[in-house]
Amino acid sequence: MANLIEHGNVVRGSHPPQLAFNRYVAVIDVLGMKEWLTRAPAHVIAEQLDYALEASEQSSCGKIDNQSYGPLIGTTHFSDSLLAWSPDDSWASLAVLCEALKLIVATALESGVPLRGSIAHGEAVCNKQMLRFVGQPIAEAYLWSEKTRPYRSVGVDLTPCSIATVRRKLVNEPLPACWSHTHNGISQSVLTRSACISEGLIWYRDCLFVNHWAHGIFTGADPSAMFLRRGLKDGENSRKMLAEMMKFFEFAREEQKHMWMADDFTTQNSQDFQTTFNELAAQLLFLEQVRNDRDPF
Repeated sequence: MANLIEHGNVVRGSHPPQLAFNRYVAVIDVLGMKEWLTRAPAHVIAEQLDYALEASEQSSCGKIDNQSYGPLIGTTHFSDSLLAWSPDDSWASLAVLCEALKLIVATALESGVPLRGSIAHGEAVCNKQMLRFVGQPIAEAYLWSEKTRPYRSVGVDLTPCSIATVRRKLVNEPLPACWSHTHNGISQSVLTRSACISEGLIWYRDCLFVNHWAHGIFTGADPSAMFLRRGLKDGENSRKMLAEMMKFFEFAREEQKHMWMADDFTTQNSQDFQTTFNELAAQLLFLEQVRNDRDPF
């Protein structure tokens, strides 16, 4: 074996080709991992992160007319990094990914695990079976959330390049009504920034975030208590993260009050509701077909 390698005679194996597709990828950092490792064994940390990712899997699974789908969003974690990715770059993928990330961040924070990350768009290999994750959006998401983004605390946003891509897509491919609504989905008015907030997205400090603050666990709750549950209170960085997070929380809480007071939710008649449901169901089932066609996922 040593001679083979020394003389460059390594024989290429029979591994299947790696396939890259245009998709949305979220790269998420577990804040305070170094300190957490001093307080908890590795298996406890891994199980806690699994719990957060299970929220994503459950949010992107379901059954329509006895036909099961999902999980539509792929997830994994390695050390202090979490990855989540969609099957393609359709509107359905973006909406389902945002909902999954909303639950991941909220569920993790409820357990005292603060997460920070970004979503990027582009061609990427996301092969969970062989643990192959390569592509420009992975690098873009990491560099934006960790090196460039002005807001440095809890939350997942879309990179500026991804926002530009989404807006170009709106010109040629309008957002289906089943996804664009203030009280669900990803809301075209928020994507174009004619509105600040929806249940799915929120603008904060010129960044477009997944609105994890809309999750019910924050109703009447104190996020700072969640943040401090792991003892992340020592050191200047932890204090800054906590202060920034609470500013975001207070801003989101006020904006959500205004959103619900405006009450632009128009009650639909049963026929309109059925039309919307049928459109939503068709898109979810089609996305399931894409996911299966692109296996391993």
